[in-house]
Amino acid sequence: MSDSAPKVISYAQTWLFVITIVILGALFLVAPRQAISQDEKRKLAGAPVFSVDGFFSGKFSDQAEAFYNDNFLFRDRWLAAADHLTSLRGFKSDFEVVREATAPPPPTSDGIARVNPVIPADEEFQKVRAVIISKGRAIQVFGGSKATVQPFADLINRYQSVMGSGVKVYAMIIPSGSDFFLPRELTGGELKERRNIDEFKAMLGPGVINVPAYDAIAPHTGKYIWFNTDHHWTGLGAYYAYRAFARSAGLEPLPLSRFTHKALPGTFLGSLYYRTRSKDLAANRDSLNYYVVPGETRTWIIRKGMTGGFLSSLYFEKTGGGNSYGLFLAGDHPLVRIQTDHKNGRKIVVIKDSYGNAFAPYLAAHFEEILVVDYRYFKGSIPALMRQYGAKELLYAHNSFAANTKGTVNYGRNLLGE
Repeated sequence: MSDSAPKVISYAQTWLFVITIVILGALFLVAPRQAISQDEKRKLAGAPVFSVDGFFSGKFSDQAEAFYNDNFLFRDRWLAAADHLTSLRGFKSDFEVVREATAPPPPTSDGIARVNPVIPADEEFQKVRAVIISKGRAIQVFGGSKATVQPFADLINRYQSVMGSGVKVYAMIIPSGSDFFLPRELTGGELKERRNIDEFKAMLGPGVINVPAYDAIAPHTGKYIWFNTDHHWTGLGAYYAYRAFARSAGLEPLPLSRFTHKALPGTFLGSLYYRTRSKDLAANRDSLNYYVVPGETRTWIIRKGMTGGFLSSLYFEKTGGGNSYGLFLAGDHPLVRIQTDHKNGRKIVVIKDSYGNAFAPYLAAHFEEILVVDYRYFKGSIPALMRQYGAKELLYAHNSFAANTKGTVNYGRNLLGE
């Protein structure tokens, strides 16, 4: 081989690298952009906006990095491949179980018998992106504590103080399913969500009415009350929480037979599947069953302010795919107003996270009007909203993860005007 051969090869490699970079760069610039990732259920970062201040502060470079990370070529395929490789790591390896001493739960005074859920026996499981996959079901591990739930209890007490004795204030922490479905090897038989909810209840002031959703749901863990591949509960799981709320509110809950059972055709994969890309979850797709409340309802979605909006429905039956949970209330909106044919004067404001979407329609069986507020998007004042519609009842309904998160409390204070 001549002396010039290595130089030719080196030049060819250099030019091949440069041409590849140029082609990929050109494709990156002209390729169509996704505004929302359906797999991750979030808005993707937009193109950075240049400014001198942003350049020197580092904000511009941060925006540029986020834009590239969210928009590189074939992103979904690369993420799917990475998740698949992660899943091939097999069953648990370094998952550490921390066991804390726990006192037996106090007896309930809510009229609902305390029934411990049947914790699954030791079984094989996987951990992928902080999600446990066992028997074709995805479960998130609850990690709240007395210290993390205290601010949420203080927030509810503050609402009750501001509203005064003329308003009934209810508090309902919705379990995430961690107690119900995690294998025994990860829990040691402990019921961490129950303990956390009991601690929350003990922190509530005497004017706040606790709704024992956990105890109403626990006897039914053998039924289809939680999705296999999604982090939400099903319409049936929400029904059992509705029964607990109705009794707490002095109402007689309707038996399930009074609701019209419906099911959307087809099956879907939910948010936890797209986080893990687990083959076990892909083989255990979810179905969408729901129970239509009897009577006539009129529903408005209000995206700005507290009045107006556009007509919608309690059940958005055109939904499908990974967004199938959007069946309930057509998804998350700042404010949903529901009117019924009841003429009893009972009006309630529900401050909720996405778990509340499947729950709120059941209230149409009893209340004349329901105002459903998503605490993440509503920009108004809860006291002003209640005055606007003459509501005398308020329900704070959040899942256990949200109830133990500082951001939830900050949103709640803003809605109170503090």
